[in-house]
Amino acid sequence: MEGLQSGQAGRWPVMARKGLLIVLAIPMAAFFAFVGFYKAFAPMAELARHGAWTAHVPEWIGRPMGWTELVGAVAMALAAIPGLGRRVGPFASRMAVWLALSQVVSAWVHVTHGEASALPQNLFLFVTLLVIAGLCRAPANQQGKA
Repeated sequence: MEGLQSGQAGRWPVMARKGLLIVLAIPMAAFFAFVGFYKAFAPMAELARHGAWTAHVPEWIGRPMGWTELVGAVAMALAAIPGLGRRVGPFASRMAVWLALSQVVSAWVHVTHGEASALPQNLFLFVTLLVIAGLCRAPANQQGKA
């Protein structure tokens, strides 16, 4: 009880948000680094073989999408690092929203090409990215602003 009376009770929500951000953002950053690199550099035939939605769009759309996924991966990873999170949080939040919106496009492309089995993954990524976006913009990440 002493910790609660000394004002530390208010730190628990902040610590929980930071912990949740780390738990969600690091695996998502790793995932988007992998798929982003793949979309940016793999041969189109290889992308098609693995069911990447960018195999169904012009290369001038698909390749830059890979690069934005790489940028988003770096932003999410940096946002999860204590001390850096508050500086890169707003950018990481915008990148997470961008990647979430790309999941809507991805789902549409998959459905129009008879690949509806990809929809659960798109939904999971969409929701998780929006949670990450919210956590990156949370007041816990904005402490210390003058």
